[in-house]
Amino acid sequence: MAHTFHGHHIPGSAVRLIVDEPVGCGGILDCPRCKAEATEYSKLGALPFVPQNVPEDFQMKAKRILVDYVDSHYSTAFEKPVFETYIVWFAKILQHWKALVCTDRPDKKYFELTYNGDLRVTYVDEYGKINNVTIPD
Repeated sequence: MAHTFHGHHIPGSAVRLIVDEPVGCGGILDCPRCKAEATEYSKLGALPFVPQNVPEDFQMKAKRILVDYVDSHYSTAFEKPVFETYIVWFAKILQHWKALVCTDRPDKKYFELTYNGDLRVTYVDEYGKINNVTIPD
């Protein structure tokens, strides 16, 4: 378990069960000393420094984006179909992530969602299943 001099827990380290009241310095996001200590901890080979204001779960965001994308292709005059989405593959590197997401719709399409954390935009690529061939060993 790692804590700053002021008593704030450093993200990525084990959490201690007994918590003393930390000094009201603003924590690792606002206090220069606490922020420097958390950064130094991550440089020593511990888990990377993760800010406390981490955005929503990325996989749930990918599913929500896909549902909105598919729903946007239907006219408002028709009832939008209900369908399930599921993550086939997901990877996150630094501020970027990529997900392969499928639905249970009969059109056999799958979608590649790529989030560019530098530009804060998500790209949606749509693919269709053409063929499924079995090749024995």
